Amino acid sequence: VSDSYFVVAHFHYVVFGTVVFAMFAGFHFWWPKFTGKLLDERLGKITFWTLFVGFHGTFLVQHWLGANGMQRRIPDYLAVEGLTPLNTVSSVFSFLLGMSLLPFFYNVWKTAKYGKPVEVDDPWGYGRSLEWATSCPPPRHNFLTLPRIRS
Repeated sequence: VSDSYFVVAHFHYVVFGTVVFAMFAGFHFWWPKFTGKLLDERLGKITFWTLFVGFHGTFLVQHWLGANGMQRRIPDYLAVEGLTPLNTVSSVFSFLLGMSLLPFFYNVWKTAKYGKPVEVDDPWGYGRSLEWATSCPPPRHNFLTLPRIRS
């Protein structure tokens, strides 16, 4: 599998999978603290599932291509090699992966423009650190008195 598309797929599984999913998770988690508004949960789930399916549909298929001997760094492949159907599947899922950003951007726009303010300091209900002990978004001065630390 050396110098095959398996290497490309594995790299993207590790790097793209960890970084992009962590960025989206962090963004959704910290959005109330930044803006004082919660993102729409339904749109967040749509974003997650389209991203999840598009990600796995794109890069899992590339693992199969690499295991079938598709070399990397080659611009064109002959149809007789039998790689075209799986490449097409990977390409279709990559469009889904790209389209998964649309509900996310719509969610951010909709929440920024029409979102209701968060009414509690910790909208998630389980924060034990100081950043969740102040309001969302926090005031400039942060705390008038030292809050009770619960952890």
